[in-house]
Amino acid sequence: MAWTCNSVDSLKSGHVYKNSFHTQSYWPAWYEGDTMTFEGSKLRCNATDESGEGTYWVQYFYGWGYVDNRPDFKYTGGTPTEIQNPGFKLDWAVDAEGNPVNLKQVKYIKVYNGILQQCGWLGETSTEVAGAIDLHPDAVAEVVKGDVNGDDTVDVSDVNAILNVMLGSGNYPSADVNGDGAVDVTDVNEVINIILNN
Repeated sequence: MAWTCNSVDSLKSGHVYKNSFHTQSYWPAWYEGDTMTFEGSKLRCNATDESGEGTYWVQYFYGWGYVDNRPDFKYTGGTPTEIQNPGFKLDWAVDAEGNPVNLKQVKYIKVYNGILQQCGWLGETSTEVAGAIDLHPDAVAEVVKGDVNGDDTVDVSDVNAILNVMLGSGNYPSADVNGDGAVDVTDVNEVINIILNN
């Protein structure tokens, strides 16, 4: 299966090959088209044939911020002895243009395969995830009353967020600002009062 990529600092094209370990088709059986397009970041290839003969492939760790990058533990005599996977931090979050963003919390984390490379007899290498662990399960984000859209500021955009919920075109769990179980004009008034009193 042939592929191309427009990434700046990565391999631009290649093929995904079958081998004795992976003889299945890599093309989705449910898709009838001839081409598919995916969006996201493709990481530079991290595998090197250290033997120069295609027999000894080594995948080097990325510096930070990628799932399935390191084993979770260091092992001594086959027994896990020390955590070595630093996971990733909310401080590393960026927007679609790569600009840093300040996140107080996250609700969902999407994992997708950021690698596309061939490693000889190993075949293609890609992300494998068996689960995830919340390292701070008791952490509670500070909630600012009236900050309906979660941007750390109470302003007219929060009024708009409430109106969107009222019109059925928005989903903001903290739109019920006064806590009466309904999202209505009283919540709009509550936010306006917070703005005027700040």
